[in-house]
Amino acid sequence: MNMKLFILFIFVSLLGSCTPIPFYIKRHNQIINREIKRFEKEEKLQAIGGGGSMTDAISEVSLTFVSYKKSDVNEARRLCVKCIQEINQALNSDTELHIYLNPYPFPSDKTDISILFLNHNGAYIDYKCAYLGFGGVSLVTQIHGSLFYFSHNFRSHMLEPYYEEPYETALAIVRGELPETDEDLIRLANKEKYGGTSLQTDSQPELQEGP
Repeated sequence: MNMKLFILFIFVSLLGSCTPIPFYIKRHNQIINREIKRFEKEEKLQAIGGGGSMTDAISEVSLTFVSYKKSDVNEARRLCVKCIQEINQALNSDTELHIYLNPYPFPSDKTDISILFLNHNGAYIDYKCAYLGFGGVSLVTQIHGSLFYFSHNFRSHMLEPYYEEPYETALAIVRGELPETDEDLIRLANKEKYGGTSLQTDSQPELQEGP
């Protein structure tokens, strides 16, 4: 994606009106686009959409990225936490925005990040897995202070819930304060919560760049 042609935010409330875009929205967009370019350079993440709640102040920020690399829960967590933490730090460190952040300091649960793991044809990466609970993540997203991981079921062609955890737990793991999640624990949690079973069709795929 050509970042120069990428228009991140379209505010419905401003469409069809001659009302100038408020300063805090312009400043917010400058900060977010700067962070997007950095994520693209450092992590090869491409932004494909975004928005938020910003009628009178910045109350919520949402962004969606695509990664073209295979990812397990631990890598998906690292990427999602990095985006949330660094976007929040960028917003909170800008003194001109302080009075427009609701609340200030802007909390992590108000920054909704989603990352899709796709191949270069735009389809979900095939992890060679007949069902859930084995290896690959197709989508990670933060919703209301928790991270949710989904796996693409190639039989039903649906995204299925795979694993979830509180954001504070994810942050502690990324910081090295807690151990990374073991795959056996993920499979057990998946089976207990969602009824998933691990039906392996091939050997576990190595994490590498998607086709």
